[in-house]
Amino acid sequence: MSNPTQSNIVFLANFDGSDADTIYWPEISPERPVFNGDAQLDGAVTLFGNTTAYVDGAGDSITWGIASDCQFLNDLTSSYMIELHARRTTLAASGILLSTRDTACGITLESATNGTLTFSVYGDSALVNTASTGSGVISAAAMSYIKILNDPVGGIQIYVDGALEASALAGTIGTPVNTNAPLTLGTSAGGTTGQCEVNFGPIRITSGETLPDTDVPVAAFPYVPIDYDPFANYLNQLANFIGDDGDTYYIKEIGGVVPTFVASAQIDSDSLLLNGTTDWITFENSILYLYDGTASWTVEVLFQADTQHTGWLINNFGNLGTSSNEAGFGLLLEPSTTTMTVKARVQRALGVVQSEITSSVDSIPVGSDVLVTVTYELGVGMALFIDGIADGTDVVFD
Repeated sequence: MSNPTQSNIVFLANFDGSDADTIYWPEISPERPVFNGDAQLDGAVTLFGNTTAYVDGAGDSITWGIASDCQFLNDLTSSYMIELHARRTTLAASGILLSTRDTACGITLESATNGTLTFSVYGDSALVNTASTGSGVISAAAMSYIKILNDPVGGIQIYVDGALEASALAGTIGTPVNTNAPLTLGTSAGGTTGQCEVNFGPIRITSGETLPDTDVPVAAFPYVPIDYDPFANYLNQLANFIGDDGDTYYIKEIGGVVPTFVASAQIDSDSLLLNGTTDWITFENSILYLYDGTASWTVEVLFQADTQHTGWLINNFGNLGTSSNEAGFGLLLEPSTTTMTVKARVQRALGVVQSEITSSVDSIPVGSDVLVTVTYELGVGMALFIDGIADGTDVVFD
């Protein structure tokens, strides 16, 4: 079985979990799938020794990522491949297996009552391209391996259980007027049209690479986890804040102490939500090397500020204004001309600043993501980067 290069895989989920689970952390994905209705992992119908993902056709669906994550499927900005294992309980009615289309742009994979599969691409509300197999390529209560290749030049190919069953010439996509919806399993994206009862086995979607072959998987899709071992002696804290909306706890990827959530701090849309007035979280008691000049270090924070304001993004200053614990490192947001700046500061005592860098005017946007990186190199000094672009340096401290 040939496999694509892992760096070209956008979505990968083998659905290996426990019966009735309603949470699944995919092997590769920009977002965690959301199980809607009674959608869940199913231990009664398995594949490759794993559970499958089940939707009942009566209100269930699984949504995956946000619209922009899968827009390439209908914009045809690159070739791509969709692989899925699907088992429809019955073919009594037509059903949509996979979709990113609500009423305008997007793609749909539909199965008909006679076992036909149809893959369609829509730009705005217009059908750009479609391909349909003959009847009987899938059967009720039988798991099928479906592979769809789509190329801006070569067009569509549909393989079922290793056989090429349909093809169509490429269409002209133009510029979509309306955006697609998030990737959805078991119904139309953003709606309830085409609901069907389905068990899904492993799913994989690539961008920029396709496999026009007749191979059929004999095991779950391979995946090589990111190996943190080479960095184990260097990573002190790592938190991606991927969880369920409303969670008030988070187990960090790296770092021994579970963060404490204060006031209404919570997980929201796979990020940490703080209200800017009463909320914060605490990680560890102290990370001394951030301010004592004994080691080189890097701090990275990805965030979005909803309003222009003054406040500490992160810090480990402790009880400022008392006779102890006044030293530390912090990132301070401050209003600028129209948006904000960020100040990286190291101090040894209250009011005793060892090193400080202020970013350029209006370098921190309001309402969009920004990555702030601060580095300290022994013998060189501190440096500040905004979205990877250098924005200031300061002196060595020891």
